[in-house]
Amino acid sequence: MCRLGIRILCWLLLLPGARAFTDTIPDLTQLTRDGDWLRLPSGKVIWVEMHDSTGESDEAEVDTLGLESAARRDNPLSCVTPAFAGVVRKHAKTIPHHGIAKNFATLDEFIAWLPADTYMAQHQPPIDRSPESQRIKEERYNVQINRAWLLSAYRERDNDFHLVLSNRPKYDPEALLFSVEVSGLPDQSKVSSRRYRYLQSAREQIISRLGDLRCGSTYIFREAGIPIRVKGSLFFDIHHAGHIHGRQGLNPPSAWEIHPVTKIMWLD
Repeated sequence: MCRLGIRILCWLLLLPGARAFTDTIPDLTQLTRDGDWLRLPSGKVIWVEMHDSTGESDEAEVDTLGLESAARRDNPLSCVTPAFAGVVRKHAKTIPHHGIAKNFATLDEFIAWLPADTYMAQHQPPIDRSPESQRIKEERYNVQINRAWLLSAYRERDNDFHLVLSNRPKYDPEALLFSVEVSGLPDQSKVSSRRYRYLQSAREQIISRLGDLRCGSTYIFREAGIPIRVKGSLFFDIHHAGHIHGRQGLNPPSAWEIHPVTKIMWLD
């Protein structure tokens, strides 16, 4: 029987192949092999796999404006600062909506509430893709998902941290997946100091837990996702509507996102 003080160790020893695990790594930025153990601040130890990608991204880039991928690649702020380095719908992606958040107990409940992607993709008038594009009526909500599980994380060239959430602790073919974006920071003159602090705080939560992730790497929490509570503004990513997006087989079917994230709480 495992006593409380050594429950984590016993759990690890029961995992297939766990007897050969190495020392835990303090954060994902120090992961130099294909996979390793990560010790969370709570003391829990989980297995994390790292997949490098070359070029822009292994997302399906649908660059209908001919601007976004070039802007990310050529912007000197890309991957080296916290500033947002994208173009398409820059305003909506980086400026939080005002108002009280609508609460959802689970990811299932939240996804069921959203308007259909097919409706949004054919929205009339069409969703403006310019940098100054404002939120349309259907996006003018702040929302909070009280419990979901973080299954993967990566940093995009526009300096967003892209997180894939699941309604289950571990991925399986029946799991619901959803994308949330911890946005690159806007120009401080474009947003109130209070909202800017929310955006900063969300980035600090990711960096303090996972490290300041480098561009081009995907981190997958293979053994078990990290339980998480997320709050932010609703956003429909018309740039990827109807196309596969995501990484390493973790492909949320919807173009809806929470973007930008304004608050993260780790529930472990």
